[in-house]
Amino acid sequence: MVNTKASQLALNDTNTSLNIAYSNISALGDSINNGYTTLAASLALKASKAELDFTKATVASKASQSALDAITIIVDTKASQSELDDITTIVATKASQTSLNSISTSLNNNYNTLSSLLGTRASQTSVTSSLALKQDLIGDTLSIGSLNIFGTSDVAILKHDNGLA
Repeated sequence: MVNTKASQLALNDTNTSLNIAYSNISALGDSINNGYTTLAASLALKASKAELDFTKATVASKASQSALDAITIIVDTKASQSELDDITTIVATKASQTSLNSISTSLNNNYNTLSSLLGTRASQTSVTSSLALKQDLIGDTLSIGSLNIFGTSDVAILKHDNGLA
């Protein structure tokens, strides 16, 4: 009967084989669990049909390539950066708003002063009327202090109190 029994070496080999098989089965279980976890995570990251339809509708509502080309053509007709820089330089050399306001204030003040001075002057009509009356004051005799002038517009005599002049 002893001859029909397995040897210790055969049992040890069988035990080692079973341990290896068990380790392989355990590793396969871990691999399946890891694969399931990876698959679950991947499925969670996948977009749903509704999300894909929404994305498709959003993209469809955006500008087409021809619309973008048309915008590019319009933008190309606008001023270049160097032209804008030139304009900026030109504008920088012009008078500031503060300077213009100061000039405006000075001009307004001078205008007001001139206007008030003109308001104190006699009008041309008034001057003409006053001078017309002065001509009538000159008669045949004009006395200036002790000097008397007698005559008409043709002949005049100068007389001083101390005699003829």
